[in-house]
Amino acid sequence: MGTTAALRMVAYIEGDFLSQINATVTPLYQQVVNADGTVNGYSSFWASVRQITLVVGVLACLTYFFFSVEHKGAVGKVARLGIWFLMITFGAAFGFTVMGRIALLAARFEFLFDDWLWIIDPMNQRTVAAAAGLLF
Repeated sequence: MGTTAALRMVAYIEGDFLSQINATVTPLYQQVVNADGTVNGYSSFWASVRQITLVVGVLACLTYFFFSVEHKGAVGKVARLGIWFLMITFGAAFGFTVMGRIALLAARFEFLFDDWLWIIDPMNQRTVAAAAGLLF
């Protein structure tokens, strides 16, 4: 039992934790890599903006949860930025959850109204089946 827990913990640290840290510490200046693996000196502007936003967000959120310093002045402004990053992140996660649930609900309604109650028939399968039933 202890061996399994240790192996799972190592797999979690390597799979999730270290990959998140690796994604956070990638270079801020992102260069375009060609299909053959060579770099031709062009930079990817949006990849650099995305990476800078990620680093600023991580540092701002860590500042918000750093309670050893009073949140006044510049530290307070950075902590407030961290609150905004957290609110946007949690709002996006909640929105994705709601969207997924609504997609599941739509699939259930489609099953209920199409296959079970035969109220809707988007592909006109019921009329063909009814006509074939009349022939036999």
